[in-house]
Amino acid sequence: EKSQKNLRNALDVYKKKIKLTKKELASLHNYIILSHSMHLLRANYEKKINKNNSAENEYFLNIGRCGLKQMLKK
Repeated sequence: EKSQKNLRNALDVYKKKIKLTKKELASLHNYIILSHSMHLLRANYEKKINKNNSAENEYFLNIGRCGLKQMLKK
């Protein structure tokens, strides 16, 4: 899948500059899920509680939704 290829390419570039331990590499999937969850949770809070319907907030909602769908599908 294209997104998996993009992730591998980004990781390859990153690892050229910063060495990751085996534990960090094993945890990476969970950290990415966490990152997308944070985008979704905060943007949803902003939308529902603070009535923030800005384009920026919608952008982060979309990033969170799409990222989670991508990371959680098997």
